[in-house]
Amino acid sequence: MSDKKKPNRTSVVVIVIVAILMLGVCIGAVCYKLLGPVGTFVNLKVYLGLSSADEYAISVNMVQSSYKAKKYEDMVYLPLDMVVESVDERFYYDSSVGAILYAMPTQLMTIYPNTASYEVGGVSMDSYYCPFLLSGSDKYIASSFVSELSGCNIGIYDDESTVVLWDVPDTLSEMEVSVLPLKGSSGTIRTQATIRGSIVKNVTKDDVIYLIDTEDDWHLVMTDKGLHGYIKSSQVRADAAQSVTMINSAKYDYTNISMDDDVVLVWHQVSSPDAAAQTEAMQSRIANTSGVNVISPTWYSLAAEEGYYSSTASAQYVEAAHSMGLKVWALVNNFNNEVNNYKFLTTYEYRQRFIKGIVGEVLSIGADGINIDFEAGSTGYGGINKDCGPAFLQFLRELSIECRNNSLVLSVDNYVPMPYNMYYDRTEQGKIVDYVIVMGYDEHYAGSDAGSVASYDFVKNGIVNTLAEVDADRVINAIPFYTRVYNIDEAGAVLSSEAKSMAGMNDMLSAAGAEIIWDDVTKQNYSQFIYEDLRYVVWLENAQSVQWKMDLIEEYKLAGVACWKLGLETTDMWSIIND
Repeated sequence: MSDKKKPNRTSVVVIVIVAILMLGVCIGAVCYKLLGPVGTFVNLKVYLGLSSADEYAISVNMVQSSYKAKKYEDMVYLPLDMVVESVDERFYYDSSVGAILYAMPTQLMTIYPNTASYEVGGVSMDSYYCPFLLSGSDKYIASSFVSELSGCNIGIYDDESTVVLWDVPDTLSEMEVSVLPLKGSSGTIRTQATIRGSIVKNVTKDDVIYLIDTEDDWHLVMTDKGLHGYIKSSQVRADAAQSVTMINSAKYDYTNISMDDDVVLVWHQVSSPDAAAQTEAMQSRIANTSGVNVISPTWYSLAAEEGYYSSTASAQYVEAAHSMGLKVWALVNNFNNEVNNYKFLTTYEYRQRFIKGIVGEVLSIGADGINIDFEAGSTGYGGINKDCGPAFLQFLRELSIECRNNSLVLSVDNYVPMPYNMYYDRTEQGKIVDYVIVMGYDEHYAGSDAGSVASYDFVKNGIVNTLAEVDADRVINAIPFYTRVYNIDEAGAVLSSEAKSMAGMNDMLSAAGAEIIWDDVTKQNYSQFIYEDLRYVVWLENAQSVQWKMDLIEEYKLAGVACWKLGLETTDMWSIIND
């Protein structure tokens, strides 16, 4: 029999327990490593998408931009495209002169590339740095220049290689943002909404943490130095978030001229170049109106892309209008289908030739203002398209300088806002011109299907959507004095259409013995009738429909009404308009 002792059962149990504990510790360590908080700091250069030492990440109103700033000779420069898109579209690069043009209220600034000199109103100025860097097709504008001209707040943080830009949107006078206080003395901002995300920054009570959004138990935040990431909701006090007001300190005040009374404008389509004939026509037609205080004769037209124009303007006409108590806003159109509007609008020399010429002539004949009626065209010939949008606005800015300096009222005709015509940028227009006119008609037109020229909802939506961009006291709604009657087949398809005066339409309906019924959707009288063996359909513009439109103008407290055109109305219009 062996003398060896069998292992003590207790010892075996202890060994097993120890082994299990050690295994547990190992498993725990592995799990913690795999599932616990990551203690590794992110590489900020990589995290911010910076590819070189001179690049800076940009945040605009807590949104990370895909653009990168550039440091050059101790100055940080912002990409021009980013500035135009996100901050201030008045930094307009004109390829015809190879310079950035910035329209101030009464002067035009010209910023040439790669030099410390620039011009204001043609006078040379010097800076201690280069405001505009141009390298190939890459364009950068000095951050200090952007801040000074646009009034936005820009913070530059060399340690993090970040630029933080606060720019209050044009539709707001100020902007509120939320700041989150820490619960304890510190917190951790990570790359993802999980403890497995790498550390962006360990923050303390000295750091400002802006709240962007909340995702479950995490908050998306930005530090005051432009570092974005996620912080655990348990590390901050969302219930004690503080509101901070951001305000732009714009340096320039774009003053505007406003009439003392509500505007009642009529457009006068001038058919004769003879001064006496057009003056007589105006006087005889105005004699049938009441309450009109502005007349806009169709005098000027863009005749060539080089900035030449045709004119039928008359000092005799202005003198006669003034004697009748009327202001005269000379209309300028772009209806020549042979003119390349894009080339005209994108060429500084051509714009200036046109502006100087027309403003000089308007002043010489004693007129009171200018009404721009530049309408759309799909190709840029005989109209403006989306490609022309930025240049059209620059044209208005440059024209507004001349008008402001010479006390001329500047008004601009606009379509009812639609997704396809937003390049007219009524927000910018509302700052630089005196009156934005909404052409509340042509809902249906020659070549369209049959329908109202200006239904109630069409007009109302045009007003409401314009007011989303422009203050009411700067908006004039235009109403039609015409009706479009459609010749249709038995199936209702349009064969042809014709615009008729109010009286002319009434005569046609009377001759046809037409039945007229009220359409409460369009807020117009409607008729389908037979005239001279042809079938017609019409939505009438008359006293009832105009009353609804004037009610909208009153409801939204607009600056006034404009009417197309003088001579198409019936006399009962004036009591409604002036009521």
